[in-house]
Order: sequence, then C-alpha cells, then structure tokens
Amino acid sequence: MASVSTLLFTYNCAQTLQPVTSIRSALSSAIVASPLSSAPSLIFLSLQEIAPIHDIFYFEKLQNYLKPFIEAASSLDAASYKLASSINSGLTAGVLFVKTASEGEQQVNLTDIRTSAVSFGALSMGLKGAAAIRACISTESSILDSSSSATTIPSVPVSANKLPPAPPAKFKGVDVTFVAAHFAANEGMKEKRDKNFIDTARKLAFFPPVNPGDEYVVASVVDEQRDRDFLYKDDTHVFICGDLNYRVQVPSSSAETTTVPAPKSAPKWVLPEDGDFVKSWFPHDELSSSIAEQTAFWGFKEAPVTFNPTYKYSGSGSDRTYNASRVPSWCDRILYLSVYDKKNVTIEKYDVLSSVPGSDHYPVYALATVPIDAAPGSLPSSLVETLAAKTIAASTVSETQEEVDEEENEELEAKTPEAVALVAEKNKKMKATYAIISDQVTVQNDHLHSRKYGRIRRMESYFGLAIYLLFTRAGNLTLLSTIIGFIAAYLYLYSVLTAFVEKNKDTSILALIFGADRVRPRRRRGQPLPTAA
Repeated sequence: MASVSTLLFTYNCAQTLQPVTSIRSALSSAIVASPLSSAPSLIFLSLQEIAPIHDIFYFEKLQNYLKPFIEAASSLDAASYKLASSINSGLTAGVLFVKTASEGEQQVNLTDIRTSAVSFGALSMGLKGAAAIRACISTESSILDSSSSATTIPSVPVSANKLPPAPPAKFKGVDVTFVAAHFAANEGMKEKRDKNFIDTARKLAFFPPVNPGDEYVVASVVDEQRDRDFLYKDDTHVFICGDLNYRVQVPSSSAETTTVPAPKSAPKWVLPEDGDFVKSWFPHDELSSSIAEQTAFWGFKEAPVTFNPTYKYSGSGSDRTYNASRVPSWCDRILYLSVYDKKNVTIEKYDVLSSVPGSDHYPVYALATVPIDAAPGSLPSSLVETLAAKTIAASTVSETQEEVDEEENEELEAKTPEAVALVAEKNKKMKATYAIISDQVTVQNDHLHSRKYGRIRRMESYFGLAIYLLFTRAGNLTLLSTIIGFIAAYLYLYSVLTAFVEKNKDTSILALIFGADRVRPRRRRGQPLPTAA
C-alpha cells in the first residue's frame, strides 16, 4: 500500500445533540461521492459547538455528544470504523477513526498517538479553540490489537540552548496531524482570526506518553526534559479542518446592493447577478486573503473551492435559505500542509453536504490521499524564517548548535574578516531561534497548566454553571427553587427568633445562655451588697 485514503469532515453542530441517522447519512454520502475505489481507511471529524456550554464546562458530558458519531461510524454500510483517538478543547472536538480491514485488505494502523488542545475564546476559555491529534500511519502493527502497544519516540530534550533534533527512524509510515479548529466569529474580525491561528501554532504541544496509555503532565515551566513536537514539524502532513469563520468582504466599490455590511449595520446584500457565488464573491474571501498576504496559515494550501458559502442558513429542509442578517461566507474550510519529498497529499474531492439538518452551517468534507512511502522532507528554510519572524518555533533540524560550532572553528581557521562575520551572523540567528523556542515552551507549559488546573479551568466551571442557571429551563427552576428556599428559611428563622426575643425580652443574654439560677444579678452603682440570710 503506497497511500492511505482519508475522509476529513467538519461540522458546526450548533450545540445540539446530533441524531445517529443524520450523521450516518452524511458520512455515507461523502463516501459514496468519493472517486476512490474503496471506503477511506481513516475518518477525521472536526466538530465545533458539539454541545451546550454548560454540558461541557460544568457537567463534563462530552461523551454523551460524541456517542452518536461513534455509533454512526461503526455502522456505515461501506465499512466499519473503530475509534482511535479523540480530544477536545471546550466545545471543539477532534475524533479520529480507523477502518476495520475486511478480508483481503491490509489493516491501516496508528501508532505513537499524541494529542494537544488550545483554547482562545473569551477569557481564554474553550468557547473557541483547537484540538489536535498526531499519529504515525503505517501498515505494520495494529493499535487495535490489545496485545500491541503504541510505539513511542525516545525522549530528547527541548531546551533554551538546543534545537529539537530530528526524530529517530521508527518504522515505515508517516506522521499525520489532524487539527479541529473554531476561530473567532463575526464580520470584521479577520485580524483576530489570524491571531487565533498564531495561538494554535504556538501553543499546540505534542508530548509522548510517559508510559503507553499515560498522560504527560507538565510539572513546571522549566520541565523541558521530554521531547515535544510543535505544530510545524519536519516529516509530517498537517490537516486543519473547522469553522474558521473567515468571511466575505465585497469591496464598497461593488454595486451598492451587494456591499457587505460592517458589523452591527443593517442587512444589505443580494444574490450575485449571475447567481454564481464562487465567481463573484470568492475573490473577496478573507481566508484566501490571509494566505496570499501571509498573515496566517503559512505554508498551507486549499483545494479549489467550487461550492457555495456554507454559512449562515435559516429554515429547514428544502426551505433553507441564507440568513438576511449575515453575509453568506465560506466559514467551514479544510487546509493542508505536506512536508515530504516529492510525494505530497492529494485532495481527491472537496465539497459541501447540503442534506444535513440541525445547524446554520453546512458540513464540508474532503477526501485526501496520503502517501505513506514518501521520503522524509524538511520544512523549507524560507518557511522557518517566516515563522521565526512571527515568533513561532518549528520542530526542524535545519541547523544544530554543534554544526554551527564546527563550522565556526573551520571558518575561523581561515582568519578572514568575511568568515568571522559570517559565523557571527549565524550565531546571532541561532540565539534568536533558541529564544523563540524557549519562549514558546514557556507559553505552552503555562497554557497547559492553566487549562488543566488553573484560571482557565476555574473560569470554565463558573461560566458553565452561570449559563446553566440563567439560560436553561432546568437551571432556571433550580435557581428559582434555591431562591425560594432561602427566602422561606429566612422568614422561618426570623419568625422563630422574633417570638423567642419577645418571650424573653426581660431576661438577660447570659441568663438565657447559662440559665437564670447560675447568673448572679448585676448590682447597680449605689445599691447595697446583699446580706446573708
């Protein structure tokens, strides 16, 4: 097997529990539309707003909302799939399935599975965020076989004075990274969405388990003695799927009736004159602009977009139309980055599914062919330099400190001013690279700790409880019952205390506490001392 077929599927669930039948129908439709001869070996689901806020932040019921997707994938007509890994960042989840090979097929296996998550919603909560899964895809040993264990990479340090070395050879196969993402919403927020991508690239950290099945825990900011991979990495394919929320900005020079309204302005758009959204509006797509202007998604590509905008829809069934208060936009997208020599990812099909109810978004899917026999490749030096200019570190081996020292010694032997200047410039760049890596490691550790134990986790719990009490019927009843209970308890205690005080108004407090027979009457000034009987 020279390649592995993969179905990438992104859907904003609108905080609604999705029915198994709808999910199964959507996945089956995507597989049937595939130009490939057989069902894809892998399925990756990028799910945004998978559940109501309170069910994720406070009650932690993620599994209840993942269950329909797992059931649907395990009972497709084309093939049966088993859950390989899942990870969520608040309301954004990434779920990876692997096909159970039928007779005569070669089993695709996932090993060295690593996960990571980053949140960047309001107050850094998981209202928006990214959830990623990285795995080595091969056909040699099965993760579904309980007798086998995931193959991990030996620990290597990532510290302030050392670049991440090249990952050691493991086995035939390729590293693939799947990222589910949900970026900032609303028109006019392009810069914030670009910033969301930068946060994703800087804060995603992929650690190997300490032991197979164990979770890696960062003990402190200086705990850097286990290897971590960054999002940008040598020898990997990366897919980013999700509700990236980039909008269409038709310039004001267009016809007045097609001018895209600024945020909070009155709705003012009409269908393109020729009815062709792609031809008329896609040239003004924000995401395409960010890629072309290199303000985000450096190195990433997208297959040609031939479908209509995926957001925002109103109504149901055949009556679904674009919402007049939102400019139709291609919010739901799938992008990819290949870092292999010559053989890269091929997108076989990139389309929208318009038959899935229950959301104001249409799901988008892509069928990709991932080569697994490609020669390893490194990130282009121009890309690494661009990332460094944005203070984004990459797991690359373009140059190690030892190589610089050796070259420095050789060139200094020539004792020419040009050689000395060259070495000094290289050392300057290396020190800058070390500083970026050190800073990124610190940012990652702080974010991990805050998400799991610190401020972000506490804020999510408080926010989830507040949403439950204020905006759900059950929460309203709970809050009302609690308030009534407090008022009733207050009135009861007040009446009891009032009656008690009235009854004992002529008795001192000490007499009430210790008993009247044990308290000596207080003698007023000038009053004679009591005499013995």
